Amino acid sequence: MDRRHFLISATALASLTGAGIYIAKNKKVQKKGTLLGAGRAMIAGQDTTYLGILNLDREKPRPGYFALSFFPHGIAFHPKSKQVLCVFEKKGPGAAEVHLKTGAVRIISTSPDRYFYGHGTYSSNGSLLYSTETILKTGEGVIAIRNAETFELTGFFPTYGKNPHDCQLIDGGRTLAITNGGGDFGTEDRGSVTFVDIASQKLLKQYPIDDDRFNAGHLYVGQSKQLAVVSAPRQGLPETDLGAISLLDEHDKLTSLKNPKEIVDRLKAETLSVCIDEKRNVVAATSPAGNLVTFWDLKTGKFLKEVEIENPRGITLDLSGHYYIVSQGAGANVLNIDADSLTLQGDSLISRAGFSGSHLYLLQT
Repeated sequence: MDRRHFLISATALASLTGAGIYIAKNKKVQKKGTLLGAGRAMIAGQDTTYLGILNLDREKPRPGYFALSFFPHGIAFHPKSKQVLCVFEKKGPGAAEVHLKTGAVRIISTSPDRYFYGHGTYSSNGSLLYSTETILKTGEGVIAIRNAETFELTGFFPTYGKNPHDCQLIDGGRTLAITNGGGDFGTEDRGSVTFVDIASQKLLKQYPIDDDRFNAGHLYVGQSKQLAVVSAPRQGLPETDLGAISLLDEHDKLTSLKNPKEIVDRLKAETLSVCIDEKRNVVAATSPAGNLVTFWDLKTGKFLKEVEIENPRGITLDLSGHYYIVSQGAGANVLNIDADSLTLQGDSLISRAGFSGSHLYLLQT
């Protein structure tokens, strides 16, 4: 395997101490955590794609960078080694293991007839690595299975759809939830979410997107199997068409949210990142082209609130659960939205934090 050292700043390594809970003045203080995400910038005169890292609990947070040869999209955290993760390119040949403490990288390869499609996950014991991949000639989706230590390809199982993208382990690691973007608009290969039993590799459940104009992009499955899915227009439709947010209804059907119309009509192009606050039963989603973050009741689909933000992209809850963290804008900034009031915290802006990718992740603790 090709092993290289990443360009890594001293602040990146120092930031790794930032997650969890610490004691200050005899009081327990819940921390926000250490943020990870993709970016692109001129570094030392070079156009650089990287995995960015930012300790939100430092008095003056400063970003660090792990330079990569591709633009990373999704991150999979090793369940047994908290300093190890894998990153995947969206629709490309790039994937790699990153060791956060040492800054080392191991390249993960796929074959010329397949592309990585953005996401992956480890098995619950960390011995295997699963990744969403697409067969280029047919668009058929597969989950590639690799030995997590050697990255040797050990097999495949179907995603039961075309152009898969996101995936999440559920049921204690027994089931893989997968989004399938679907084929071109007008074909029968609609977007869907599939639940696949890992042991038997059989399809357990398929949730088609109820409107054939939408693909299935990113998903979030809660502890009680609450399911939220965000969508972009199907292949073959203009990118300026509407995206969507879909939730499971009382009939166990995946239903796109349609009201209020004045809000839904602003979900232009790709509805990008999605997050569930299980404590408050709230779904949050970003719509970059609509300059909008929207919040919805997880159980009823009722619209709760919108927050106007220029080009919002990644979103996640911080470790304390008190704030949503959002990346946004041409400056790749980071800001906070209060999780109780759903209001933007005006003094929370960290300018040029370096996160211009699709998602934000918190370092696993």
